[in-house]
This record gives sequence, structure tokens and C-alpha cells, in this order.
Amino acid sequence: MATFGEIFQECLRSRGLTQEAAARLLGTKQSVVSYYCNLDHAPRHGTLLNIADRVGISLAELKGEKGSSGKRTHATAAVPAEYQALIRALDGLKGRWKKKPLEHDTITHLLAALFPDDADRILSWLNQK
Repeated sequence: MATFGEIFQECLRSRGLTQEAAARLLGTKQSVVSYYCNLDHAPRHGTLLNIADRVGISLAELKGEKGSSGKRTHATAAVPAEYQALIRALDGLKGRWKKKPLEHDTITHLLAALFPDDADRILSWLNQK
């Protein structure tokens, strides 16, 4: 049976990712990715979810489950890696919008200043449930 590290390395290889590129996607250092590549057992579930989401690997594939196709069901599956950080940032903005209503005015003004042509569309998206 393959170790978690072997499975993780194969997932990276199949996507053409180096440890450095994976580290950028994960927002960490190459040495941390190297650590994961040498683990016998999978890290905590939350860590697995983070890796799966940021690197674009299905949780089943990351766990080495048989029959996993490697295809993601998450919306970022077909999005190039360089745009996934932007998607995470927008998701974070939406979370902040929902959790901190006192900041709506500040966010609204920032959006108007940064994205004058798209501010209304972004605000509409933020207000969706």
C-alpha cells in the first residue's frame, strides 16, 4: 500500500506541479510540501481539505482511494491555478461581507475605487445568498 507521501507526490506529478509550485498554491514553503511528500500517514482532515482545495486534487484521490478519477467537483476544478488564489480571495471577501455588516460601507467604497466599472456587479454578487 502506498504512503500518503507517495500518493501526494503522484498527484503533484500528474498535474505537472513541482514542490515549489505546490508551495505557492498552498501559501507555504517548499520544505512544508517536502514534508508532506515524505509522510507515511495522511495529515489531519482539515489539512487534507486545504491541500485538496488549493492544489485542485479530489479528496478521494489525495487519500489514495481506489476508483478516484482525480476530477474535482468543486467550482475551481477547471480554473487555471493562477486564478485559484483570486477565487479564494473573492470567497474570503464574501465571507467578510456576510460576517461583518458594519464594514459594508468601507467595502463598498473600496470596490467603487478599485473596480469602478464592475463595482455594482460585485456588490450584487456579495449580496447573493
